[in-house]
Amino acid sequence: MILSISFQFELFITALFIGFFLGLCYDFLRIIRIYFTHNNVAIGVEDIVYWSFMSVIIFMIILYQNNGEIRIFFILTMLLGMLLYRISISNIVIKLINNIIKLVIKIVKILYAPIKMIIRPIKALFIEFCKNIRVKVRNKIKK
Repeated sequence: MILSISFQFELFITALFIGFFLGLCYDFLRIIRIYFTHNNVAIGVEDIVYWSFMSVIIFMIILYQNNGEIRIFFILTMLLGMLLYRISISNIVIKLINNIIKLVIKIVKILYAPIKMIIRPIKALFIEFCKNIRVKVRNKIKK
């Protein structure tokens, strides 16, 4: 099937955006790996799940956009989009999201401090209450 120049340009732009999207999604996976350590097997499984899921999404987009015709320039342009994302804004996005996560953690710690001060005495009373019940139950069992 012969494609018009305008349609090829549309496919090119679509593939670039898909590449950027793939890079962004993979950065979220990289951020998860920063906060939760993984062994090599887990990383491999995560990558397989990621690429399997993304392959389905890519296929659905190709099916919708290009009637299911897989063209090499589409795949190469997606790879180019991922590469451009990686070398241009990937580190900035990771730092930004990392700073947002740190800010949220600080806010949660600030909000948790008063709650912790309230819970600590209640917890101590509850532990003492449970000890008293345990002692009473043991004394009844002995009788």
